[in-house]
Amino acid sequence: MPPAQLDVIHKLPSFRSYVESRPPKEQTALLLDEKTSKATVRTLMNELDSWHGRFCCLVKVVHALTSSLPSTPLGRQQDAKAYMAREELLPILTNILDIL
Repeated sequence: MPPAQLDVIHKLPSFRSYVESRPPKEQTALLLDEKTSKATVRTLMNELDSWHGRFCCLVKVVHALTSSLPSTPLGRQQDAKAYMAREELLPILTNILDIL
């Protein structure tokens, strides 16, 4: 990562917020030491990538569960229960296992 890109990251509000949440000694290192900044950015990007993967998996599971439900996919009404026969539910659960 060239120094110009690191400067852009230092100016981001999200990175500023992160730096402000750290102890004072670490704040100085994050803003002034290039190696510390790069290592922190790398760690934060890996955490973001991991979170994104889990989130996408969850979205696919919710979609698999709700895509075949009638009119109220997430059950906005308590009384309108969407029951499925076992034959209808098994392929959906198999699809969820494939996703996971």
